[in-house]
Order: sequence, then structure tokens, then C-alpha cells
Amino acid sequence: MNKKMNVFELTLTSAIVGIILMLALIPQIGFVTILPGVSLTIVHIPVLVGIFILRKLRSAIIFGITFGIGSMIASFIYAASAFDFAFQYPWVSILPRLGFGIAAYYIIVLFGKLATLKQGRLLIFGIVSLVTVFALFYGFRAIATNVGMSPYTSLLGEQATIQNELTKTNLTQEQIDNYNARLDEIELEIDAAYDKAVARTPKYQQNVAALSLLLSVGFLVLYFAFINKPGSHIQIPSAVVLSTIAHTILVLAAVALFSPSAFVETFGNSQTVIAIVFAIAMSNGLIEALVAALIATPIVQAINSKKESGIDLEKV
Repeated sequence: MNKKMNVFELTLTSAIVGIILMLALIPQIGFVTILPGVSLTIVHIPVLVGIFILRKLRSAIIFGITFGIGSMIASFIYAASAFDFAFQYPWVSILPRLGFGIAAYYIIVLFGKLATLKQGRLLIFGIVSLVTVFALFYGFRAIATNVGMSPYTSLLGEQATIQNELTKTNLTQEQIDNYNARLDEIELEIDAAYDKAVARTPKYQQNVAALSLLLSVGFLVLYFAFINKPGSHIQIPSAVVLSTIAHTILVLAAVALFSPSAFVETFGNSQTVIAIVFAIAMSNGLIEALVAALIATPIVQAINSKKESGIDLEKV
């Protein structure tokens, strides 16, 4: 029996690995480009399905590493921006996807145990709701602060760029004079820019608080409706949603930590542009979470129903 299960596990693992690589390497299938450097990812869906089926940490590690290798190879094949090229480094492509596989495994195990409790459904709903609401509120608040402070931070960025240029030895005297003149102008403008930024930031934060509240309510309504469909198992879509959000956070954190210049080179030196990119990335995370829940949940539920009905999956 153990030998048969090992063969079944190996066969299923190989099939899922093949699906992950196929989605990752075929352009506009697993990574759907929306804007340069901004993609909608669905490659993580077979990773989650595989973890749900096999429920083994080693399988989660294999699927996570495969996902990372696929994204690294894809960046060599069809990368189109500095943000895409950043994934050619394994610590940006493989490391966060490995972390995603491990995190998804423990989230799935935790939610599976919570679902057996008397108040398990309420606990799971509360966890996912809290994570989503806090992510939206504090994410949008940070974006609003960046947008509000952009007159000041843009000048700081320009000042740093000019100072870096002045360290070069191949500049003409005219270029040096122009750079120094611009630095003098920045010195005169920077205090006024700071006062302007401080004055307008609270207005942006007030507007974004209302927007984050609206999006939170919308997301929670859709989430509640989805998990209360007849025959649904709350732990499945909930684990998928939370795991997908974890994936988005891990990937963005890896890029910010190991290749922060990719943000600037792809989206410009303006804090406003970077803030917009973070907004797109955050909204992508929620979209990816909903898409993953819609696709992965029926697949996992169908497999679970076969197990519960006594069908031998090795013969299917």
C-alpha cells in the first residue's frame, strides 16, 4: 500500500510540476502582463491545489521551488522591464516562492484544524477579514502618504541623483555648473515643498480611508457570499485567499529588499508613480486571491468529495 501511495504521490507531483512550469513559461498564461512590470499571476493556483491534495510539507517545498524556478526562467525568456529582470536572481524569484509554499502548507493545515472546531467557521472568517481589512487600510494609507509627500520626496530624489552624477569624473565644466545651479534651486525650493507636502497629506489620507473602507466591504461581501454557497467548505477558499495574499507580500518584499532599484528603473523616480504601482500590486493581490479561490476551490472540493465517497484516486 505504501509503495502504491509513493508511486501515486510521485506521479501526481510530477504532473503538477509540469503544469506549474507550463503556466510559468508560456507567455501571457501564468503571468498575464497588465502594465510593464505589473502582472496578474495564476501560476500559484496549481501550487495550492497540489498542497491541498498531498498535504505534505515536502510537496509544498517542491511546488514552491518549481514555481520560483519557472518565474526565474521566464524572466530570461520574456522579461520586458527592470522589475521583470529582477526575477533573474534566485533570491528574488525562488526564495519568496519557497516561502510561499511553506506558508501555504501551514495555513492550509491550520484552517483545516480550525474548521473542525465548533466556532471554526467564525474564526476562519474573522482571520481572513482582519488580514484583508488591515492590508487594505494600511496599504492605502502608505500610498496616500507617498502621494501627499511627493513634492518633497521628488526633490530629494532629484537632489540625490545630481549628487551621484557629480561624483563622475567625465563631466564637463558646463555640466558641473548646471548641476550645481540646480542644487542651489533645490535648496531654495525644498522647504516650501515640505510644507506643501505636510499640508496636503492628511487630505489624501482621509480620502483613502473612505476608499479602503469601500473596498473592504465589497471584498468581504463577495467573500461571505462565496463561502456560504451550498456545499462549500470555508477552509478551502479562505486558505487560498490568505495564501495568495502572503505570496504577494513575500514577492514584493523580496524585490524591495534585494533589488529596490527595479521599482525606480521601471516606474520612474517619482514617489507618486511608485505609489500608484504599489496600489496596482495590492489590488492585483486581491484580484489574484479571488481568481485563485474561484478556480482552486471547486477542484479541491471535487477531489475531496471523491475521497469521501471512497473512490480510489489512484485508479481515476
